[in-house]
Formats: sequence, C-alpha cells, structure tokens
Amino acid sequence: MQKVNTQNSQRKAWSRMVKALSRYCLQHGNCDVPANYKDNPSLGRWVSAQRHKKKVGELAGSRERDLDKIGFTWSPSCKSWEEMYGRLSEFKEKHGNCDVPTCIKEYKHLSRWVHRQRIRFRSAELSQDQRDRLDEVGFRWTSAGKGNKDSSLLIKPENVQKNKHTDSFPLQFGEKLYSLGNGKWVQYDGNGHKSEEIETYIAAHGGQEPPFIPLPKDPVEFDLGPVGAKPLKLHWEGSGSLPSLVLEFVRENGTLPRHDY
Repeated sequence: MQKVNTQNSQRKAWSRMVKALSRYCLQHGNCDVPANYKDNPSLGRWVSAQRHKKKVGELAGSRERDLDKIGFTWSPSCKSWEEMYGRLSEFKEKHGNCDVPTCIKEYKHLSRWVHRQRIRFRSAELSQDQRDRLDEVGFRWTSAGKGNKDSSLLIKPENVQKNKHTDSFPLQFGEKLYSLGNGKWVQYDGNGHKSEEIETYIAAHGGQEPPFIPLPKDPVEFDLGPVGAKPLKLHWEGSGSLPSLVLEFVRENGTLPRHDY
C-alpha cells in the first residue's frame, strides 16, 4: 500500500511540473527555463534534472514522450547553433559570402557567433557535422583579410631587419597600432614617450616592443562590410586617432579593414 501511495505521489508531482512547464512554454514560446528562473526556481532546477537524466539514460520513455509533446529542447546549445546557422545561411544568400561585418549593429550578434566558430574549430570543439555544414555555405575558417600579404599584417619587431651600417630600419612606418594581447590595441604616433601600457609590456617582455600593425602615412579610405556589397567608407587623415569602427574591426580580425593608399 505504501508503494502505491508513493507511486501516486510521484505521478502527481510529475504531472504538476509538466503543467508548469507547459504554462511557461505558452508564455515564453519555448521550454528553455533558466536555472535561476525567479518566478519558479524549482521549475528551472527540474528542467535541468530532466536533461541530465536523459543524457545518462535514467529518464523513463513515457516521461521523455510527455516532454516531447510540449516541444521540450533536450540540448539548448544545439538549438541555438541551428538558429545562428540559419541566420548565417540567410546572410550568405543575401550577400554572396559568409564574411559577416563586425561594425554593423544589425550583424553584431552573428559576427560574434562566426568568430566563436573559428575559435571552436581551432580547438577541435566543432562536430564533424557542424564543420561540414559550415563548409557547405562557403564558411571561411580564417577572418576576412587574414593571410593577405599587405601592409595591414601584424609585424613583430624582431622580423624588421636593421641596416648593417647605419643601425637604422630600412622600412619606415608612420604611426603604429600595437597589439598588447587580450584584444588590447594601443595607437602610437612615434612622438614623445610611449604610453604607460606600452612601457609596461616592454618591461614585462625583456625590453621587446609589442608586435604592431603599421598604419598608412597618407589619408586613406577604409572599407567596412562584406566583399561585393556597397562598403561603409571611413576616412582617416593618416594621423590622429583611428575611427572607432576601424579599431573594433582590428580587435575582431587582427588586421586593418580593406583600404587603398
């Protein structure tokens, strides 16, 4: 008798939580209840528990079917990936490529997702299916502009050869954009003392200057946006602070946007 009562209690508890999840789904359009859902904390914990039980093979088939009927998502990360992949496919159809710009507000979220896929690819975190599907839409595994042999590439100071006789550098640059690591870039025009950030880097690296991007000496037009589409043009005089959108592009891609001297 005790066993029957326990089973009835468990069924009632299960039914109660399924109904609560159904109400959440009707209200929010999905079953992805946050673990810290303040309106019903126990529901968020319960949802996480069902996903774990399914993963380790401890969820009864009847209960799995109950959740499937209300559109339960067993792997939210996979659902999110599919949604972003769909947005990338739409971008490709519209623009003819997968080079999502970082500087256009409309594509900010998508461009960050694209960047994460490149990182996940390098660290072998993407599944073979995900790699194949990205290849199908012409995804480039390096950022636009990387690998081009032009003056926008990052230069390491030790790779700039000195003149044997004068001890001077044969290559003369205008301003420089130093890479200090962790997405930090500092512009320096060569006049006066270097900034405290650059000096700190030099002191921490045995007197070695940071790698840098040489900036054009003359006025220049930077083109932002996907290849083949009408670009957003940003003018720079060849001195003074770079436009903020250009700096944002550099942080995302490690190189200057397309430009003509």
